[in-house]
Amino acid sequence: MNKIFRTYAFILIFAFVISASGCAADKSFKKSPSSSSAQKDDYAQYVAYFKQVYKSMQENYYESVRQEDFDRFIQAFNTKIYSQLKNEKKSNDYVRWRSAAFLVDFLKTKEDVFSGLYPPKAAKEYAQEALGERIDLGIDGEKKDAGFLVTHVEPRSDAYVQGLREQDIILKIGNADVLKLDQKGIADQLNPLKGSKVSIAYLSHDDMNKKVIDVVSKEYFKQTVFLRDIPIPGVFCLEIPKFNRMSS
Repeated sequence: MNKIFRTYAFILIFAFVISASGCAADKSFKKSPSSSSAQKDDYAQYVAYFKQVYKSMQENYYESVRQEDFDRFIQAFNTKIYSQLKNEKKSNDYVRWRSAAFLVDFLKTKEDVFSGLYPPKAAKEYAQEALGERIDLGIDGEKKDAGFLVTHVEPRSDAYVQGLREQDIILKIGNADVLKLDQKGIADQLNPLKGSKVSIAYLSHDDMNKKVIDVVSKEYFKQTVFLRDIPIPGVFCLEIPKFNRMSS
């Protein structure tokens, strides 16, 4: 169990450490699968990136990684992987990231089915999901005849700070009348770019007064602890469907 936990923890670290878009060329590697100068330069950059991946695994992986496995990967890259990917006319970025993913497979333990390399965009999306980070207005709900019924407001979002609550009915988002939008259109309006300030007009569930607030789309940690009602007097239930760094 401890190994599995440490492996999962490594996924989170590894996705950030080695998903950089580039690295400096390493002149210590002279062998190249091609005689052209441009391809030699590309090859040197590939190998420098692979050494970066290897170093990251040395520093963060839950088991020791072996130099002979790295050498075995370089041999496979020289004789098969590089030519195959290049023949598929893939970009240099694709060749680097896909090859590095193969390298991780060469270095990790046989029982490890979790660890892997993620390209930058995928790593960012994975981190947001795994760590519970979001960048939006933090509002969920569904369209009704009267407007957009709020079913959840993230407690750490700016919308919650400004006073929006569950059961409130949103009438306008910016200049958009929610009754003229479908569910997807409303969702798009509730997911503006980071740092955007959006005006929201809504009916308060508490007093049915119309209110207007300005909320900012910003990064926050999603709520992971929920109070659940149970039919036993004096007993309370907290549900934690998944964890993030703020669950504690």
